Amino acid sequence: MIVAVVLVFTLGGERGKPMPTATAAALLLPQSDFPAAGGTFADSNGESGEKDKTDYSLTVDKPECKRLAYGSSASGDGAARMQTLGDLASGSLASYSASVEKSADPQLTSDLEQLRSTCETFTATVTGFGTSTEVHINVTPLTISGINGSYHAMTITSSADDVQSTLKFASAMVIGVERGVVFIEQYDVFGTSTASTTSSETTGNLATMFNKQRSIIADAH
Repeated sequence: MIVAVVLVFTLGGERGKPMPTATAAALLLPQSDFPAAGGTFADSNGESGEKDKTDYSLTVDKPECKRLAYGSSASGDGAARMQTLGDLASGSLASYSASVEKSADPQLTSDLEQLRSTCETFTATVTGFGTSTEVHINVTPLTISGINGSYHAMTITSSADDVQSTLKFASAMVIGVERGVVFIEQYDVFGTSTASTTSSETTGNLATMFNKQRSIIADAH
């Protein structure tokens, strides 16, 4: 669940160069280019877009904002890699992730600025395991350094109350398009005590991942 997001969209790449023929999995940022040491890696691949969520359902009061809280509505060749750090027993769980979608998602291209403006505030309702929780989300613009090329950035902050405590959710996400391929570098953390994801270390790590991922796609066959 997203709570604090750095969303960066970059119009990059050589004009006229076609989409790579390599699969999304082959284009994915390798484990060696993730910034943190240790942790546990997990990969997934298949069609991009809304994945089948069997353990919970999510609704949004502004349907167009579901992209920010739930994922892409596009369909196509997609792959993702996640590195999980820490565990819930320590009070928070963090992860870095990279994903690639070989599909055109207008919400991440021509409609991105409109999406950011429309979704300055919205509410997501998560239902599962016999409970329903409202998550109130606020979006504000953000400036970030270290990204090569032009970009749009925003932060998203949110928290939700459960029966026992207030859960804080945070996500820092960098989204770009290269040769028609959408790619996302992301940092997530949630728990009862959540540090800011917009620290210089976190955004610097994401900028490095983003630039390396774009180079991989730009140079691919």
